[in-house]
Amino acid sequence: MVPLIYLLLSASFQAMDPRLEEASTMTGAGNWRTLRRISLPLASPRSGRAALLFVTAIETSKCGC
Repeated sequence: MVPLIYLLLSASFQAMDPRLEEASTMTGAGNWRTLRRISLPLASPRSGRAALLFVTAIETSKCGC
């Protein structure tokens, strides 16, 4: 499951517009603020899907079927 989740999240980060992060840095925001205000909100839809996939995989493996 890890490779699949990695692919989901890497595609999300590659699709981001780097100008948004650059603009945040140019206005004086630090790395953590840029991550919290720009990067994470843009990645959150796919992060939610990856988390749901991960939880589903764990629940399926616990079944013992």
